[in-house]
Amino acid sequence: MSRCCDTTAVDCGSCGLIPKAAWDGMPGELLTKLAERKTIRRLARGEHLFHQGGRCDALFRVLSGVVMLQKGDREGNALIVQMVRKGATIGYRAFVRDEPHEVSAFCATDVVVCHIPAHLARWAFQQNRELERGFATHLARELDQTENQILNILALTVRDRVLVLLDQMAEEFGTPVGDGLRIETPILRTDMAAMLGIARETMSRCIRLIESEGLLRFDRVSVHAPSAARFHEAIAAIRGTQTAATPDTGMAAG
Repeated sequence: MSRCCDTTAVDCGSCGLIPKAAWDGMPGELLTKLAERKTIRRLARGEHLFHQGGRCDALFRVLSGVVMLQKGDREGNALIVQMVRKGATIGYRAFVRDEPHEVSAFCATDVVVCHIPAHLARWAFQQNRELERGFATHLARELDQTENQILNILALTVRDRVLVLLDQMAEEFGTPVGDGLRIETPILRTDMAAMLGIARETMSRCIRLIESEGLLRFDRVSVHAPSAARFHEAIAAIRGTQTAATPDTGMAAG
């Protein structure tokens, strides 16, 4: 169970999930009902928002923290497929399809989410079709953004894929240590390899390559950059390559 649940959610029209214009014509009683029945949930690291195969009973807007999406196969293996951060919406695929969740969502850090019961969301959309269109547009943009990120990653060398993923993790799990940087990796290397679409053996070879460059040192639960400046320079060089290869789509971040 979540550690805390309250009703101090931000105003629906200002959270950014749906353009504010979609709320303008909404009756006051509808806004009141939404405000009264949605909640803010605070979950501890390791807790789950939902499990693969479970019924979709809510939508979740991540207000802070990091959530990992995990998928199991028929052999019982479970791998991380996506890292979700502040501003993203979770649970919408199962919601739109009215089907069980295809992934599990667990908290890699302490997490705060806006919890919107599925029946309440459906009722709100029935009352305001402009709201429903705004929601659908938002979801399409999130999916486009995710697809673009995957394409950008696949265009990189394996070394650069690993560095970009570690840079993303550093934003949430990085701690300065002198001139260096320590990244507490929240998932196993096998999961990192799965997220990047590479084999475990390839991941191991890539780690040895990066260590031979003196750029990073890997241990069981963390990664250490002896020089944070050099690490950021390497990331900037990779980002420059991505920008040159793929024009900005103008899509909102998911």
